Amino acid sequence: YTFSAHPPYEILSNQLISPEELFQLKCIEDVLERLYNSGRFSRFLALLEKQYESPFAMMETIARYFWKNELTFSALGLTELSDAMAAFLTTQNIVKQQEQELLKALLLDYYAATPSDKLPHHLHELAQFPRVSGQNKSPQSGQKLAAAALLRQIGRRERKIVIRCLAGSLVAVDYTERDPVTDQYEIVKIMD
Repeated sequence: YTFSAHPPYEILSNQLISPEELFQLKCIEDVLERLYNSGRFSRFLALLEKQYESPFAMMETIARYFWKNELTFSALGLTELSDAMAAFLTTQNIVKQQEQELLKALLLDYYAATPSDKLPHHLHELAQFPRVSGQNKSPQSGQKLAAAALLRQIGRRERKIVIRCLAGSLVAVDYTERDPVTDQYEIVKIMD
């Protein structure tokens, strides 16, 4: 065994695994911690996993992307991490319709993780209320009417409900408190 001379005394190599293989596993561990163990990307990862032979193959591919783009072991906030995952999708051989569903799941995970109005750059388009051509009403007035209708359906009852847009649909998110187990806010309703 070869191990580091200072705490935490990590194994650097042994007769069964090379330093390069150990480093590759460390990179995969970094991605696993950020995406899966954080619990902030559950919808996205559940869909993305279907595109790969195994969960390990998926994480290995993401880890390679992170390394290539100098994201491994760097400090990334939720917005930057979500943006990186959206950019990652564009590098994969995924059918456009499935890519759209993955981006929607990524945005929904983002909404459930933070009440912030700052959106990942690659997800801005999905978060915009669609413009309806040929109508006198502005998109904002149509959005306000639909949001008011959605709020009437779910009721407010001393909850902090925020209406978000998801690819033309409205999403009601309850930002009153996080779930103590998942650390996520509740997606109350999605209205097409």
